[in-house]
Amino acid sequence: QLVHFVSDLLDACVKGVGFMCGREEMLVIRALVGENSVRSALSQYSKLCQSWIRAAGGSFEGDMIASDRELCEISPLVSYAGEGMQGQFREVTILPFLMQSSAETQ
Repeated sequence: QLVHFVSDLLDACVKGVGFMCGREEMLVIRALVGENSVRSALSQYSKLCQSWIRAAGGSFEGDMIASDRELCEISPLVSYAGEGMQGQFREVTILPFLMQSSAETQ
C-alpha cells in the first residue's frame, strides 16, 4: 500500500498556500471506505451545511439528519460559513437539498 499525504508533496512545490479553517470544516480523506473516506467526508459536510440552515431558522422534514445518502449542500458562492442566510428558509427543507447561487448552472 502506497500512502501519500498533502505534506509529502510540499517538498516538490516552489510555493505553498495554506488555508486556515475551523476544525469542523476540516474533512479528512484517508481511506476508500469507512471512517475518513469520501463517503464519511460527504456526510460530515452535509451535516455542517444542515447546521447552518438550522442556525438561520430553517427546519427539515421529519427532523431528517443529513448523511452521505441524503445530502445537504450550500454552495460556497451562496455562503461560505453559513453567514447571510437568515430568512432564506421559510418553508420546511426536504433532503436531499442543494442551494446554488444564481451564477451557477445545473
